[in-house]
Amino acid sequence: MESKRFEFVLYKNEPTKIICARNFSVDNFNPKVINSLEIKTMIDNIVGINNGPFGLLGIIPLSIQKKSVDNMWSYYNPLKEQEVRSEDLFENEDIFYLEVRQKDVIVINGEEIPNDKLIGKGSFSGNYFPRHLRNRVDIKSIIPEIMDEIKTTLSSKKTTNNYALVTL
Repeated sequence: MESKRFEFVLYKNEPTKIICARNFSVDNFNPKVINSLEIKTMIDNIVGINNGPFGLLGIIPLSIQKKSVDNMWSYYNPLKEQEVRSEDLFENEDIFYLEVRQKDVIVINGEEIPNDKLIGKGSFSGNYFPRHLRNRVDIKSIIPEIMDEIKTTLSSKKTTNNYALVTL
């Protein structure tokens, strides 16, 4: 059973603003998955905003949406007239990025040099969610779900390397 090392990183706006990073191994890694349609599907399942015909959310945006709804209901008072504000939601846009990397080491003259390979990257706009929530995103509770999605995809036996007459 072959095991390979991987990492996923979630950050906001720039790579130095890391929200979460995790290293993990994948048993029975299938290298054919790297250049397949399954990688795109995996990224969409984790950070997609408008997946499928009904606009389903990926794991991370869905988690933020649930927290947004809970937060809005906690401040809702049906007896008080609610103020309606008009603002440009995308004036200062916050973009969340997810990167999945394969962690390898190259040995040159007896020295081990890290060689990370980006195998998937996706993003979504955080401006669909309240500012105070997107400034303190907490994904601890969904990390196992994210890692399971990645591990299942990377160890998948079936891959789609040709799609719409294009070799991926």
